[in-house]
Amino acid sequence: MSTTRERRWWPVSGLVFAALYLVAVELMYLPEGRYSDARVIELYRDAGTRSGIVLGGVLLVIAGLALVPFLADLRERLGPRDPLTGVAVAGGGLYVAMLFVAAGLQSGYATGVTVGELPEPVDPTLARVLSDHGFGLLLIPGLLSAGVLVLASSLAARRTAALPRALTTTGFVVAPLLLAGAAWVPSSSCPCGCSG
Repeated sequence: MSTTRERRWWPVSGLVFAALYLVAVELMYLPEGRYSDARVIELYRDAGTRSGIVLGGVLLVIAGLALVPFLADLRERLGPRDPLTGVAVAGGGLYVAMLFVAAGLQSGYATGVTVGELPEPVDPTLARVLSDHGFGLLLIPGLLSAGVLVLASSLAARRTAALPRALTTTGFVVAPLLLAGAAWVPSSSCPCGCSG
């Protein structure tokens, strides 16, 4: 059993998660479905870009691991016997799982090329499919799981007053955005005709 002194750092792991996630996303310059074969091949041929994809994948996994102590702390704060707490932690666990799988799909090909297990030039179709599949996992089951985490946490916190009211209110704003975000489908151009 952890001591109070050890647990005081658990909420900080949520901030560590957010920082690592943002850095990882910034590093990972991934191929998109609309990229030409030549552009995809060049992305993976460039050692700097490829290293960014590999490092970004590693950071996504570490970010997911950083979220685990945050979820444990949330469980304790909200009350481990509350069914809504169980739903919130399950949503968080599913989100971490989606993060791990997406990181593997998005960075695995670049890792294979970097360590010499996969030949160059890369197969551009496979690179696009893996990247898009990883993005899809973060977009649909990932955002839905994160939305369930935030909504269930907010409902439980409102009932028990376990979290500050402002944080709970923010959760009621963020949760629908996360849940609705799963319906977002990127397009190659804006409805107005400009390039997107």
